[in-house]
Amino acid sequence: MRIYIRGYLQRGNEVAIAVICCIAAILLSYVLFHGRLDKLSSQLSSYAEADYSLIYVLNYKVPVENIALFPDTDVMFYTDEEKTQRLTVSSIMKLETEDYSENYLEDLTDLQTDEVILTDTVARKYDLAVGDILYVEYPYTNNLFQKKVVGVAVTDYDFLRPNIDNDIGMVYIGYEKDYENNVRCKYVIFSNKSQAEALAQYSQAISSVLNKSENERYVFGQGLFILIFQAVLVLASFIIANAAFFSKSKKRLKRCYLKGMKKEWIVLWPLFEKVVFAVIPVGLSLYVLMNFVNMNSILARLYFEFPFFIIGIESIVSFLIDMKKYRRS
Repeated sequence: MRIYIRGYLQRGNEVAIAVICCIAAILLSYVLFHGRLDKLSSQLSSYAEADYSLIYVLNYKVPVENIALFPDTDVMFYTDEEKTQRLTVSSIMKLETEDYSENYLEDLTDLQTDEVILTDTVARKYDLAVGDILYVEYPYTNNLFQKKVVGVAVTDYDFLRPNIDNDIGMVYIGYEKDYENNVRCKYVIFSNKSQAEALAQYSQAISSVLNKSENERYVFGQGLFILIFQAVLVLASFIIANAAFFSKSKKRLKRCYLKGMKKEWIVLWPLFEKVVFAVIPVGLSLYVLMNFVNMNSILARLYFEFPFFIIGIESIVSFLIDMKKYRRS
């Protein structure tokens, strides 16, 4: 056995190729898909933390809890008075007398008329922070109104447009009486249960209903290609590593067996080698995810666990094949 271990020094190129293949399987997919994976992870984490299950967009105001005005893109936001940069955002406006219990809207409760709260996507995209001033234009006037950014909400998705390539964020606005009086407003309700029965008594009140779970599944589906591509990379790296290193290991082990090595090492040692090589890509992927990707989401966890699963299956199958050959010999 010592002869075989010392042989590693003479197999530097083979070891290097196997290690590089394992590392490339993780790094290449990370380099190609880091931005997309990060967006997916952030959005799925926001969905997971939200305490509503349904969103009702209404054609007019009805007396229910957690209802807010929904200007959507009717209200225009600018970073300066010259209107050189317009924010591509959707918006929700606080109702004057409403207190909000759903966590997605709770930041609206204490919001004043001259204040706004941005979501993460908006703050990052336009490099805005608490204390900055935005200039707001309503559809019924050409005047600009100054609004102070008083917070950044920890959420990262647009519930109306569940698509990671869409970077439209959300702005929460303090109540503006003139807007409600001068515009044919829409309203929005965030609820953790069905409001169909409560709204049935109001004719044509419901404009649309959005299901959080359906949006979440849709977003998750956009990440499946990443997992499939990663699976192909991991399998390809093992095929190359096997051709460059593991297949030659078996030949060397057989020669060592003829020189007196115990027979069981012909099976056990290749398995040990594959486990050691498996630690490299799995450890690297864990380091990448913990330092650069939001690990709170299902997709991020799958991104780490998926290659580990493939490596584990490959090692078990390889071990069973070697064990079968061992018993026949």
